[in-house]
Amino acid sequence: MLEETRMKLEEYRMTHNLPKIENYGMCVEHNPVSKDIYKFISEVDFANGDFFVFKSGGDGDNGEFLMSLLDEYFEKVWTMKADLCYGER
Repeated sequence: MLEETRMKLEEYRMTHNLPKIENYGMCVEHNPVSKDIYKFISEVDFANGDFFVFKSGGDGDNGEFLMSLLDEYFEKVWTMKADLCYGER
């Protein structure tokens, strides 16, 4: 990836307050809810032609990355809900 493109993507990520995912699912114990959602999406995709060809179990597979994205989402949502219930920490 060109450095200019990398800089633009990093600027976009920071401007929109998005998490930086550095491990891409490598050696990560995923949130159980992320795993359940991945299993459902993967099975539905497979039964409908396998468009995404999801794979998991090996570090860096597209399924592992999807679960990492879901992990980040749930961490953000659950943190926001906790802040609303208990006040910011």
